[in-house]
Amino acid sequence: MPLRDMFRGAASLADGTHQALEPAARMLPKLLRDELSTAFQSIRSTGKRLVMTPVSLEQIALAGRVVQGLAQDPAAAATCATVIGRAWHHLSHAPDGKTHHHLLSETLLTAQLAQLPKGVATPADHAAQLVRRVLDGGAIGAAPGLFIPLGAEEKAEISLSLLAITVWLLSERCDSLDEEDRLVDLAAALVLATRDDALEAMRGETTLSAYLARASDHL
Repeated sequence: MPLRDMFRGAASLADGTHQALEPAARMLPKLLRDELSTAFQSIRSTGKRLVMTPVSLEQIALAGRVVQGLAQDPAAAATCATVIGRAWHHLSHAPDGKTHHHLLSETLLTAQLAQLPKGVATPADHAAQLVRRVLDGGAIGAAPGLFIPLGAEEKAEISLSLLAITVWLLSERCDSLDEEDRLVDLAAALVLATRDDALEAMRGETTLSAYLARASDHL
């Protein structure tokens, strides 16, 4: 896994790991205990800076065109991966306190986006192929790229989050970043409200394309 992706994962897990080790850490000499605390703080700080890469409305618009199959050069794929990564972090760190620990590798995602076939019939068809390619390519998981087996519920959670981000990028763009963040949340709420339909649609690209088209129209 690329180093920056490891830092992203460490940032997501550092808070919980630090808290879990606190009882044992009290038994360590103060100097070592302080160094341990400093190390965790450094991981959190570095990882969060990497995760929360600032994006612009123009980058989000370009990512939308990539998802729809309207832009497919390597630079556009890299921008789209950055935007998806930011949205993934946004959904994984919701205010309800439920932080998910599935990691997303922007490096692997960029490669997969750059290899998507050209000339697909509709934007929703292209988006459906994108979702399948990302899920099958191992860009998201406990350790992206290593294809560590996941349980059914974990796979469903990853699929629903990716569907929400895809629905968001298929929808019309907003006038501010705050509005885009709220739209991501609305897309997630819509996908979760139609969870059974969403997971059923994952059985084939035709049904998935139809679901994505309907959901993005509603959004």
